[in-house]
Amino acid sequence: IHCHPASVCMAYSSHPHGLVLVTDAMAATGLGLGTHALGTTSVDIVPARNVKDISEASLQSNNDIKAVVSGMPNVLAGSVITMDQCVRNLKVYTDCSIVYALMAASTHPARCLGIYPKKGSLDIGSDADFVLLDNDLHVQATIIKGEIMYKTSQVFN
Repeated sequence: IHCHPASVCMAYSSHPHGLVLVTDAMAATGLGLGTHALGTTSVDIVPARNVKDISEASLQSNNDIKAVVSGMPNVLAGSVITMDQCVRNLKVYTDCSIVYALMAASTHPARCLGIYPKKGSLDIGSDADFVLLDNDLHVQATIIKGEIMYKTSQVFN
């Protein structure tokens, strides 16, 4: 809801070797529909479009929901998009390769911040920080400094 596909394509075209994906996701990201706290403010996570019946399955895409200030349905409170959704969006909007989309979420930001190859790389000597994704680019596990910090029930059984 924050970025129109055309604006993503323009960014991709303007700097194809250094595009950096970012998300300004707030604390309510991943908590589902309903009212949640954002500091001292309440925000409502609601369907992004006018629909009467939105299933939890359709909420797997962060593109289907938005965060608004409670009681103010037209005032966006922030983003609820996850980085893996950003990667999927970039792939779909620009038809870039999966490798490129993943580099835009890892290598490119690390280079921009001056922390590559310690971060953004799997080279010897790098921090052992990485994310395991399934074939549809959904997070299955997160490893930080070589330790599993998050995993779905389908991973490492």
